[in-house]
Amino acid sequence: MKISVVVPVYNAGKYLAECVDSILNQTYKDIELILVDDGSIDGSPQICDNYAKTDERVKVIHKSNGGVSSARQTGIENISGDYVLFVDSDDWLDLDTVKICCEQVCKYPEIGCVMFSYCREFPDKSLCNHVFDGDRIFLENEEFKTKVYRRLFGLNNSELNHPERLENLTTCWMKLYRADLAKQGKFIDINEIGSCEDGIYNIYALRNCKSAVYLDKPLYHYRKLDTSLSNGYRLELPRQWNKLFGIFQNFIDENNLAEFQEALNNRISLSIIGIGLNELTNPEERDISFAKYMKNYIGGRQYRNAVSTLDLKALPIDWKVLLFCCKHRLSFLLAIILKLIKLIK
Repeated sequence: MKISVVVPVYNAGKYLAECVDSILNQTYKDIELILVDDGSIDGSPQICDNYAKTDERVKVIHKSNGGVSSARQTGIENISGDYVLFVDSDDWLDLDTVKICCEQVCKYPEIGCVMFSYCREFPDKSLCNHVFDGDRIFLENEEFKTKVYRRLFGLNNSELNHPERLENLTTCWMKLYRADLAKQGKFIDINEIGSCEDGIYNIYALRNCKSAVYLDKPLYHYRKLDTSLSNGYRLELPRQWNKLFGIFQNFIDENNLAEFQEALNNRISLSIIGIGLNELTNPEERDISFAKYMKNYIGGRQYRNAVSTLDLKALPIDWKVLLFCCKHRLSFLLAIILKLIKLIK
C-alpha cells in the first residue's frame, strides 16, 4: 500500500531538513511526500526543490501564502496514496512510524484510522502526550463513535480527570487516515476560529469512519517553539472561539448528535483557561479591568449555559476550584486564580 505524507511548509528552513529526512528515511519505503510551499520567503522553497531533484518520491507544490489549512488542502488534493499522514514542517517522525501504522492496517483491514501518541519537544525536555492509557482497539462502530469521535467535541465523565488532554486527540498529525476519509475533511483558516482547526477537520474526516486503532507509542515529535501563534496576545480570540464553538454546535444540530452536547459544553467550560491567560498578556490590562473582563466572559449566555451542566466531581482540585468560580460567577476570585496560574507558568 502507498502512503502519502503531506507537509505544509512556511519559512521552515531551520528545521525542514530534519522533518523531511525523518520521512524519506522511514523503514517503510512506499511513500509519496508532498511538500506544499505556502509562499515561503526564506530558503524553504529551494530546500524543497533540492529534495525533489534527489528523490523521485518527493513532489513539491509552490503556492501563494494562504495559511496552514490552505496548504494542507492543496496537499490532500494532490495525493495518490491509499493512506495519508500529515506532518508539520518543524516536527519529525520516528523512523518506524509508517511501518508500525501499516502493520495495524494489515492486521485490521477494516479500520479507517490508526492513531498514536506524540511527544512535545522543548529545548531541554520531552513531554509525552497520551490520548488513552494504553493501546486500544475500536472495531465496533458504536464504541468508536462514543469513545473516539465524540471526544473530538470535548471530554466527558472520567476523562475530566485529565482536562489537559482536551486537545490530545484533535490534532491531524498523529493519525494515519484512509485516503477516502482524509479527503472528506474540512479545512478552516485558523484566523477565523483561533485554534482547533485540526479538530474541525477531524469531525468531517472521521464522521464516516467506523473503527480505529490507538497505539500508545509516541511516534510523532511536535517541536514546541516560542514563536508559536499562541504565545502573543490575541485580541480576537473570544470572537474566534465563539465561531469555533458555533461550528461544533451546528455540526451537532445538523447531524442529530445530541448525545455529544455535554462534551461540547465541557469544551466551552474549559476554555476559561485559554481566554483568561490570553487576556493576561494584553499589555493594556489592569487588575480591575481584568476582573471585569472575566465577569463579562463567564456571564455571557454561551458560557453560562455550558458551565451550568459541567459536573465538577471528576476534575482535579485546581480545575475544580477554578470552574466552581465560573459556575457561581465569582469573577474577582477567578481573576486572582488565573493570575496565580500565569505566575506559576
